[in-house]
Amino acid sequence: MRVCSGTSSDWYDFPVDKCRRLACALPYDYIYPEQYMYMVELKRTLDAKGHCALEMPSGTGKTVSLLSLIVAYMQANPLEVTKLIYCSRTVSELEKVVEELKNLVKFYEESEEKLKIVGLALSSRKNLCIHPEVSQEREGKSMDGLCHKMTSSFIRVKRKSDPTVPVCDFYECYNSDAELRITRDKVHTHNMRSDTE
Repeated sequence: MRVCSGTSSDWYDFPVDKCRRLACALPYDYIYPEQYMYMVELKRTLDAKGHCALEMPSGTGKTVSLLSLIVAYMQANPLEVTKLIYCSRTVSELEKVVEELKNLVKFYEESEEKLKIVGLALSSRKNLCIHPEVSQEREGKSMDGLCHKMTSSFIRVKRKSDPTVPVCDFYECYNSDAELRITRDKVHTHNMRSDTE
């Protein structure tokens, strides 16, 4: 297990006090100096309870660096940091994040350390919608349009006075009886369609 404890000589020539007191597992055999600097700045920001904007070139391991450090920080400070919300521009980027998180969880398990974390990826309507009519659409815009025709607030108000107005029963019933079944300490890629098949 590669550990960023601030005392290992494997961590190049960076000052040893920047990452002290945080054991940080990285599920790869090699760490780039840029990844280490990224993690140091991220830890500094977390310690200061501030905000930061960090940038690294494509393919340099931003995702695994961020997840490794944040997960280690959450494990070390469970009362201070209770959740990480990771937003992504595309579904494929989100899938990469989930895959890296799964690798990290597996790495912890192989190191015989228990990682208490729930990871849940929620993506687009295309992956989550289970309405039989809407889910048949292949184009995102037509799917969105069909969904809005059944879930918009003015449509739902209209339905109260006219029961023939079509609404999405799944949307209407969600708050009353639907539950998202999440297993503790696991990483999930939630695809509603596969759960109903």
